[in-house]
Amino acid sequence: MKQAVFTVFPGDPFVPGVTKTDKGIQFTIAVPYGEAELLLYREGEKEPFQTVSLPENERTGTVSSVTVALPEDETFAYAYRIGGKITTDPCTEEYLPHGAGSLKAGRGRIPVTVSASTKPLSVRLEDMLVYKLHVRGFTMNRPRGIRHPGTFAGIAESIPYFQMLGINTILLMPPYEFDPGRQPDRKNYWGYTDGLYFAPRAFYSASGHPNREFADMVDALHKAGIACMAEFWFAPDKDPRFVTDVLRHWRTRFSLDGFRLVGEGCWYPSLMRDPLLKTTILFASHSEEEVQDQRLSPRRRVGIYDTSFRDLMRSFLKGDTNVSVDSAAWMLRRNGAAESSVSFFADQDGFTMLDMVSYEEKHNEENGESNRDGCDRNHSWNCGVEGPTRKNSVRNTRLQQLRNAVIFLMTAQGIPLLYAGDEMLNTQQGNNNAWCQDNAVGWTDWNRTKSAESFRNFVASAIRFRKEHPVLHRSEPLRMIDYKACGLPDLSYHGSTAWLAESGSLKAAFAVLYSGAYARKKDGSEDDTMYILYNMYWQEQEFALPEPPAGKEWTVKADTSLTGGFYDDGKEPPIQSDSETKTVTVSPRSICILTAGKKKK
Repeated sequence: MKQAVFTVFPGDPFVPGVTKTDKGIQFTIAVPYGEAELLLYREGEKEPFQTVSLPENERTGTVSSVTVALPEDETFAYAYRIGGKITTDPCTEEYLPHGAGSLKAGRGRIPVTVSASTKPLSVRLEDMLVYKLHVRGFTMNRPRGIRHPGTFAGIAESIPYFQMLGINTILLMPPYEFDPGRQPDRKNYWGYTDGLYFAPRAFYSASGHPNREFADMVDALHKAGIACMAEFWFAPDKDPRFVTDVLRHWRTRFSLDGFRLVGEGCWYPSLMRDPLLKTTILFASHSEEEVQDQRLSPRRRVGIYDTSFRDLMRSFLKGDTNVSVDSAAWMLRRNGAAESSVSFFADQDGFTMLDMVSYEEKHNEENGESNRDGCDRNHSWNCGVEGPTRKNSVRNTRLQQLRNAVIFLMTAQGIPLLYAGDEMLNTQQGNNNAWCQDNAVGWTDWNRTKSAESFRNFVASAIRFRKEHPVLHRSEPLRMIDYKACGLPDLSYHGSTAWLAESGSLKAAFAVLYSGAYARKKDGSEDDTMYILYNMYWQEQEFALPEPPAGKEWTVKADTSLTGGFYDDGKEPPIQSDSETKTVTVSPRSICILTAGKKKK
């Protein structure tokens, strides 16, 4: 039986991709040179039933555009043949294994995307607690309650874990359809490469319907009060208009709350001006100059995502005395009027948090490049032994350093970011460039050790403490003056002498006093005045203890030298202070948090 051939009309070259028009379905694609054809398939068939020529002399510039009068009650697939090779439409919204895009003629933009039913969340930068993960690697080791490991559905099934931890924003490593490469033993696992930017990755779908599954995942996260952001990599020469179209698509179709763009292109001026992205969170990977014009936005929505916090604070964490105390103090209060900063100790590129206190050298031999790849300068300290050890003294030092790192993150004014698995002592065995490790090295390790469980609980407590104290995450820069005339500056620095940050013999140490009068809790009450003492030196040191506000006394809320971590009301240990000298002693390589509460009778 001869199959019908559908009428073809000229299309509009200004509308890329596939769209529905009054005459049928429009197909538009840029063809650099030579002959090209549009191939149309019926559902389930491997051979095209109609081929539409796209001659070079009928193009506008290099763009071919045709409209085909396809019936609205059938489902089709399509692809292009360019230079003799079958090519997927770069604007396709759903990728099929044989290289065609899926479409249903009677439904809007083709292929039919299933939009998220929820709206984007209204996320404030100062309240964000970001958890970055790889969609596949996060659940491949099958944590409890996961029926669909390695998929978007698996992320939705992980929501109870996210809620237990206390994070409120998920940042996905590239979720779009990318090419993992042709080397079977060294595939691109991370996904920071070119791809089909409009299509959720089919490999991450348990159901075989990645659009529906991705939309359902976003809906489930939103209903749990968790925002969803995603990373996209673009080549430096990628047209800003194309980049804007990609972000528009994921924002409007899937209600994503924000994006981080990876690459060196100049895209942010275009994104900042786009009306559909006006309230979208953007993480800028490089120069702040590109995003300074916040007058174009109704609210603060840009986070500066660079490695400055990681590199400097790792060095300060291990007690490097050549790190300026002023630099470390500034890094903790870094927070602009127009933008915030993203604070992290570990990302996909570099050591995990456990590895940064376990290795001083990278161990990337399994990547197949003779350990030449990856960064050589990791600002890490192995605490005396390279790699795994049974020595309790080394293990305890590592855990204490990790508790310190978590406190640094959760007391920094910027946006704290945890890389998935760091809260449960995940290791990549010293590999600091696991881009091709789609295996146990690159996957999140859901181990069940007592140390991992204890540390995870500490992280959850630190997150909860940050949420409870808005002085730690202000919406505007700290001025370091008493502009409300409440008796204390909003922030002040102290050392061995009160109000003098670098006096005496303190090394790799400083103390910060936050006035609670400059922030309000959710119930409208004034926040607690807080005194945080950071001692990264290898010996104990004495700090001055300023007078607390009238009618109040200092109470220990956290001490990283003690395994208990954070303390509930009434269960705090005594302060190691000297009432005559008005000083407090802080143990080596530890942080102590004091809050001013009502005097006990």
